[in-house]
Amino acid sequence: IDTVALGVSVSQSGFTVGGSYNTFSDNSTASANDGSGYNVGVGYETGAVSAAANYWTVSQDGTVAAGSNKDSLTSFGVGYDLGSGVGLVAEYFRGKVTPEGGASTSNSGIVGGIEVSF
Repeated sequence: IDTVALGVSVSQSGFTVGGSYNTFSDNSTASANDGSGYNVGVGYETGAVSAAANYWTVSQDGTVAAGSNKDSLTSFGVGYDLGSGVGLVAEYFRGKVTPEGGASTSNSGIVGGIEVSF
């Protein structure tokens, strides 16, 4: 499989904006495993509080001429640093899967937790 990826991020005054693009191809088969994807995101951090939003999508050629497999994910997260290596985090996510020639399905959820670092 050949893969090419390029990404960039820029930070200024607590804001970070970034993104990446990738393309991949499987030389051992027809185009069934070829595709590309990208992601973009923005984050902000001030003191103990942080927040971020991200979007990711990928498209992979299907085995039938009818179309491609497409997946996407959107997420929004927040964090609060309690100090001494402990933080609280929460994230909302929504994912969508569209298989070649099939109906789309979506899932979403909220994840929360405690981060501990040493």
